Amino acid sequence: MKQKERFFFLGSRALAAAICAGCVAGCAAPMTPPRATDSPLPTLRASFAQPPNGFLEALAATCDGPAERVLRPAANVVECRMLMPPEATAGAILRYGGTLDRLPESVIRLSSAPVNQDGQTRHVLSAASFLDVPQASGGTLHVVYPDARMDGKVLELMERLGGTAM
Repeated sequence: MKQKERFFFLGSRALAAAICAGCVAGCAAPMTPPRATDSPLPTLRASFAQPPNGFLEALAATCDGPAERVLRPAANVVECRMLMPPEATAGAILRYGGTLDRLPESVIRLSSAPVNQDGQTRHVLSAASFLDVPQASGGTLHVVYPDARMDGKVLELMERLGGTAM
């Protein structure tokens, strides 16, 4: 693997790890009150000159633990879904009206889309992390644990890998 490709892959792994750590740590002891939402999720975004497809593939490659699974809900969207430790799972079920039939998962979602920016095609990488809590009444609830410190680290990593924060 060439040096630049290796740096990109390792940086992508670090991005996934940073997002994951923020979401799972937030489940146990949130620094900011969580926000349950069914509206669009808050995302971190960076613009790239070239498609950042390596990020999506790196997330899929790093999501290989025993309690992790990869979903591709749409073109150019990759999710790493992770079951949480028993205490965090029980807390999410009780706090947010979940069910034992489908357990809550910590989710990292990366998506990429081309956009026209100042007459040029740029590629926007969006990152979101949240808890997906299936509801006893049906449907799911997304719970966001805001963490400005973690958001800053993720944006810094995107910039170090060639993106421009948006």
